[in-house]
Amino acid sequence: MRPLKILLLNIPNENEIIGNDLELTRKHGGFYPPLGLLYIASYLKETTKHNINILDCQPLAIDYKTLKDYLTAHKYDFIGITCFTLCLVDVKKTIKLIKETQPWCKIICGGPHATIYPQETIALGADKVIVGEGEYIIKEALEKSDKIYRQDCKLNSLDLLPFPLRTNVESYYSILSSNLTSSMITSRGCPFNCNFCGRIVMGKKFRTRSANNTVDEMEECLRLGIKEINIYDDTFTVNKERVMAICDEIEKRNLRFEWDIRARVDTVDYEMLKRCRRAGCIRIRMGVESGVQRILDILNKQITLEQVERAYKWTNDLGMQSFSYFMIGNPEETKEDIWQTYKFAKKIAANFAQFTILCPFPLTKIYYMWLEKHDRDVWKEFSLNPNINFAPPIWDTILSKEELVKMLSKIYKAYYFHPKRIWDKVRGVRSLAQLKRYINAGRDLLK
Repeated sequence: MRPLKILLLNIPNENEIIGNDLELTRKHGGFYPPLGLLYIASYLKETTKHNINILDCQPLAIDYKTLKDYLTAHKYDFIGITCFTLCLVDVKKTIKLIKETQPWCKIICGGPHATIYPQETIALGADKVIVGEGEYIIKEALEKSDKIYRQDCKLNSLDLLPFPLRTNVESYYSILSSNLTSSMITSRGCPFNCNFCGRIVMGKKFRTRSANNTVDEMEECLRLGIKEINIYDDTFTVNKERVMAICDEIEKRNLRFEWDIRARVDTVDYEMLKRCRRAGCIRIRMGVESGVQRILDILNKQITLEQVERAYKWTNDLGMQSFSYFMIGNPEETKEDIWQTYKFAKKIAANFAQFTILCPFPLTKIYYMWLEKHDRDVWKEFSLNPNINFAPPIWDTILSKEELVKMLSKIYKAYYFHPKRIWDKVRGVRSLAQLKRYINAGRDLLK
């Protein structure tokens, strides 16, 4: 087989459907590298002689006109795209543009949306679809004529995968950091069963990389000039022994960098957090979802408010930044419950908080519950006919979508424009660029 010219494309993000969040949370958060595409790139580079190119349109602000010029000037045999449901309008638009500029080129789609709706993705114009993890199946998709490809089993030996092929590292940043930032994954799969969450690509089976392999990639990031690493695991802290081993390895190699993690309040303890802090972990993100125990139980979150308070006290005592996630518009939730959630958010006093309106996403338990009360599969309809005017569903609460959005805006303003919170942000600023990001986000929030 002759060497192929392959483009792995992170498409423009001009028509994303706002999934019941405030738009400013997407607009000002920053950019992280598209790790799924970068894993595919490194795997193909290591195992084939194909020519691999990566183009991330979003941090480079590449619009459709610029992308058309690029596709006109560069010819490819295959173009790979990651598909997210809320970005489906742009997926359809990009597929159409590729067909117009390179009619011979085969388009391979993967990612969460393609995994849930493979046939519908083919109907949008994709030539091939990869369901689930793509590293070991991508070569087969390049060589065979089938339309849909599935990895028979989950990748268990994650240490065997080459590290993501990071390029243009200077393009990525986070509003939370003044450093050159990247993300990485040290485990795959989430063993928990929250009713609102659908992590379909990686599955439920929790699979980990070894401490040595994890820290080897961290060291590679440092050689590239990266100073902060966002560990993007669903739950980094599932296995305490592994967490401690990673911290030991970081200290053994005398590595100096900052990192942040995602965790659950019931998978951390003071000893673990203290160890992470000593090894350079500066920030922990935890899903709280609600300040009302009844709502947490309905969501099958399987945590208690007491566990939440204890976990955030530990992070505050250790001087770690904390980030909490909350949702409103949950089943059986009243207006009083929502304000109780806001009061609880103030009580645990996370440095950063994100509030969203519950969205019943496809393949989640809560969407199946939603479908029992409605006669339309709205997500499937949208997957067949992406439309910028599509409104993601909300749960049938006593409040309308407009009322929930107004409450969301009030909560954000009350939370972030508290004098203590403003001082906390000003005191933590370490660069002019970071200060400008805070000012721009604050200005949009006031609007």
